Amino acid sequence: MGRQVVVIDLVGAAPGHFEEPALFPGLAALFAGGAVRPLRPVFPAVTCPAQVTMLTGTPPSEHGIVANGLFGRGGRGVTMWTWPAGRIERPLVWELLRKQSPAARTAVFFFQGLKGTSADVYVNPHPRHTADGKTLPWCDSKPEGLYERLTTKFGHFPLHAYWGPMARIESSKWILTASRETISELKPDLSLVYVPHLDYVGQRCGPDSGEFASEARLVDQLVAEFIVDVRTNCALNNPAILLLSEYAFRPVKGGVLPNVALREAGLLNVREDAGAEHLASAASTAFAVADHQVAHVYASPDAVPDASAALRELEGVAEVCGPERIRELGIHHRNTGELVLLSKPNRWFAYPWWTDPGRVPDFARTVDIHRKPGYDPLELFFAPDRRGIAQDTDLVRGSHGLSAEETGECGVLGVLDAVTDGWRATGAREIANLILLLTAETEA
Repeated sequence: MGRQVVVIDLVGAAPGHFEEPALFPGLAALFAGGAVRPLRPVFPAVTCPAQVTMLTGTPPSEHGIVANGLFGRGGRGVTMWTWPAGRIERPLVWELLRKQSPAARTAVFFFQGLKGTSADVYVNPHPRHTADGKTLPWCDSKPEGLYERLTTKFGHFPLHAYWGPMARIESSKWILTASRETISELKPDLSLVYVPHLDYVGQRCGPDSGEFASEARLVDQLVAEFIVDVRTNCALNNPAILLLSEYAFRPVKGGVLPNVALREAGLLNVREDAGAEHLASAASTAFAVADHQVAHVYASPDAVPDASAALRELEGVAEVCGPERIRELGIHHRNTGELVLLSKPNRWFAYPWWTDPGRVPDFARTVDIHRKPGYDPLELFFAPDRRGIAQDTDLVRGSHGLSAEETGECGVLGVLDAVTDGWRATGAREIANLILLLTAETEA
């Protein structure tokens, strides 16, 4: 084994954030001298496909994670955010690293969709639900007892600050602190750390807002301090630091409702339960799983033409993609919808199928990321009466998901202390190979 490598996924970072006047002054100073460059995101530029692409070096058409929610055609249900790591159909970078260096150990902190991962060290939120309906903060971890040791020093992971209307920087601070402690204690050869804070701010406030600039400077300080600490105080083997982001945000105004359009076309059916309308996916011939600026439409073969026609007329839809275009986009896979929708760059897709606010299902007004058959950024906002989650799609000010060809927006890639020129990757698919090149280095 050569170099130890620490990868920091600073979601939402963009190349312009390192330029004068820098939103990331601390990181810009650390990565001075051309050590930061644009990184072209994978399509769709959303969390799970982006992370798995970077961790496997393969596109969604090969690894199978085509969205943040996967539709199980057999069970007719949508699984949002959590699935066994075994659903990833290509080897992950630490599995490739073991072939290169059998004794190499990897630690993964808060990357998504890795339940039951083969990584040696792992921490990820897994709240516990009590019989009386309470949600208690907890994390899955290995080796056994790791999370318990971390709580002894730092308290429980602040779950309420990780997602929802109270999301704030304390969750990223805990992740960085716990990651630094674990890296110092266990000294893994490869460490991967996810820093989520700007994801909330980008969606709530928009990437061009004063709030985003203010919060970016706070997270810059945290991450810069983490890098300096890891390099100087963790007794690692001259670690290389890889800083990257999966995507950048676009300013948006107004959600697009494909499921309402499909319902009005007679293709989506609902079932009533206690006066609320729930999606009846098994009884529908077409429905959409919304995912930021992309939506997968699952349709029976005879319903595809009518679904396509209805959605092409929907204001805010830029493109209705059929099989040929889906292949061009690199997401042709059995998990992919029969149609894929792309929003206009200033819009985003919302999951609701109802139009009567009196018939909203109970989970719509709660933070409930697993029951909703689609991603819901409105979970970041309280309703005006603060008795639940807001329903006004105009509240969301930033989104992502489209390809760099559609928006011109890129993430970033920066490397500290690399010897090889192989770090000059330009796209997300090159990250896994870059990690392997860096771990093979023997001198700084």
